[in-house]
Amino acid sequence: GYIGTGWLKKDFWEYNPSTNTWTQKADFGGAARGYAVGFSIGSKGYIGTGKIRVSGSNPVSTKDFWEYDPAANTWTRKADFGGTARFWAVGFSIGSKGYIGTGDISSSGSNPVFTKDFWEYDPATNTWIQKADFGGTARSVAVGFSIGSKGYIGTGYSSITTEDFWEYDPAANTWVQEANVPVGRSNATGFSVGTKGYIGSGFVNGEARDFYEFNPATHGWTAIDSFPGGPRYSPVGFSIGNKGYVGVGSLDNFGGFLNDFWEYTPSTTLPVTLTNVKAYQANAGVQIDWTTQQESNIEKYEVEKSNNAQQFSYLASVPAKGNSSVILKYNLFDPNPFAGVNFYRIKTIDKSGQATYSQVIKLNISRGVTMLTVYPNPVKGNTIVLQMNNLQKGNYNITLSNKIGQTIITKVIAHAGGSATQTIEPGKVLAEGVYQLRLTGSGINITRQVIKN
Repeated sequence: GYIGTGWLKKDFWEYNPSTNTWTQKADFGGAARGYAVGFSIGSKGYIGTGKIRVSGSNPVSTKDFWEYDPAANTWTRKADFGGTARFWAVGFSIGSKGYIGTGDISSSGSNPVFTKDFWEYDPATNTWIQKADFGGTARSVAVGFSIGSKGYIGTGYSSITTEDFWEYDPAANTWVQEANVPVGRSNATGFSVGTKGYIGSGFVNGEARDFYEFNPATHGWTAIDSFPGGPRYSPVGFSIGNKGYVGVGSLDNFGGFLNDFWEYTPSTTLPVTLTNVKAYQANAGVQIDWTTQQESNIEKYEVEKSNNAQQFSYLASVPAKGNSSVILKYNLFDPNPFAGVNFYRIKTIDKSGQATYSQVIKLNISRGVTMLTVYPNPVKGNTIVLQMNNLQKGNYNITLSNKIGQTIITKVIAHAGGSATQTIEPGKVLAEGVYQLRLTGSGINITRQVIKN
């Protein structure tokens, strides 16, 4: 787990739950800041937006965005957040994408300007795309987290303290209102563990310590034990495996900073710890391996696959080996992966039918001859020529979009199978720049970068 920045700070720390220790890592790569947003995608972490101090002036909002690589302990600046500079926004990740939305877009915050726009970040292309606005009123200091393939935002401040709670479906790009959080609040914290979400602490007519569990299967909330660290304002929350963590924060909005840190174990968490989930190409297929450090009353493991990290389908199941406190190894072979990008996850099911999911593993499959080539690239004139190799017979969708995600052209082609060339001629002259061309259909999801000089 990782905590960094804060009120005009840039130090960054790693928490190891197995040793219960903190280790200082490389300072955050951007300017010292507060009220920023952080989330993780795969093996990388991301921090952006917030308030920074420029040339001794009062702190102002910012939109720079940075990636942290824990393996190298390095920070890399990425494409700036796609919306207006802001602070006190919320962020979370779903599959291979990150999301940031809501917040205060005023420069200093003395006269708040709340917003509800919502943006998706794709680390594969280092691009931002604006999605459907958050379903509730514009606000700041809300809580956001994800459960499985859905995202959630709720509570916060919008001239009044709010209690509404909303679910985001990235596949449909839609928001649906869920049951309100039992007690409205702002400056709270939240996290998800398995199939449940958690919101608590923050400001409720004073600093609070009550906590609630959200179950998307029943669309309901249940009160759980109050946070034992005491009432506080703007704590940090995240999860590691089957545990939740909450800590730091302040006694009020003006200081009294805290550094205590607490672990929460949900009573319904599956009694299993998955580790070393990985997928790799093996001949023409994919080998999926995982290990467990402990098992108790587990029925089976189901492997699911996807070509977009949003809609997953059942691949196969593997029976659990029985109750154990030692490391157990599991594996499964997928003989028919998608051409191009594949996503895999492990669904653990206990003997009562309760289920939870592992992290999503991304793998790019190569099959000898490149299945899609753009030439010449950079493009000359206003014609794009595609060379398709060894593709199945069927209908394919071709989409060309610019660097901010706007669709330039979309086309459906009927491919007779095998290899062929296809000419794409946009209806308007292409401006100089970098474009993304995507080919989908018949199990194919391939993206190519196109350059126009």
